[in-house]
Amino acid sequence: MDLSAVARQSVSRRVEASASASASRRTEEEEDDDEDLDADEAKALVRAFVKHALDGVRAGERAQYYELLEALEGLEDARVSQDKLLMLTVLVECVSSLDENAHEDLLRRVLSTSLWRCADDVAALVVEFCVNLVSTHTGSLLQTCLEMLVSNFVPPPGYDLALLERDGRRGPGSAKGVLENVDGSLRSRSLGVSPSTTPRPPEAVTAGVVRAVETILTLVPLAAGKVLRPILLARLPHVSAPKNAQTQYLRAAFALAETE
Repeated sequence: MDLSAVARQSVSRRVEASASASASRRTEEEEDDDEDLDADEAKALVRAFVKHALDGVRAGERAQYYELLEALEGLEDARVSQDKLLMLTVLVECVSSLDENAHEDLLRRVLSTSLWRCADDVAALVVEFCVNLVSTHTGSLLQTCLEMLVSNFVPPPGYDLALLERDGRRGPGSAKGVLENVDGSLRSRSLGVSPSTTPRPPEAVTAGVVRAVETILTLVPLAAGKVLRPILLARLPHVSAPKNAQTQYLRAAFALAETE
């Protein structure tokens, strides 16, 4: 979603609300400056857009909702623009405006994001989205969020399972490699995109998922036995699954057990 476009939409609505010449002059100045929005102004505009899109669905106005859905496509891309990250950040903060039925497509789009394939910053926001959903929609979305998190105990189809073993054996890496990663990250952010990403390390994925489930169980203690346990049993890899996938699942389950 282009923030300048969002800004122009906001400005246009203000123009329609006032026919005075002074309002028109002010609008022209705002349009000239919409490319130079500071962080707070940009976030305020995106928040207004997201709120209007979500509330509009209930009133039968879905045009902006479809724009929002389109803006959140490609969350697993190697490079995610800062505009997209800002849109997702605002959505994470607006979970109280979400409805399980009215916004089903949006929930599916975000919750179907693989924590193994997306960039670290996207993964952190998706996990936070799950936790916030549970805190505001415990009754209706608790199981959905726990199922999503447990499904990420193991990587999705197509993931190189050899990385599961290699990640456990390698150390923190050479100083040269670390510096190259930092330099690449800074260069990507200067271009307005998140750093390009290779498959996320299993340890990073597991740590994020376990921490999120632990937070949810703190919010809803009774969920451990009544909701989480059946999900863990149902998601347990079949005996015919690759050994390293089974090991990865058990590693995540044991990590979760150790937090209790």
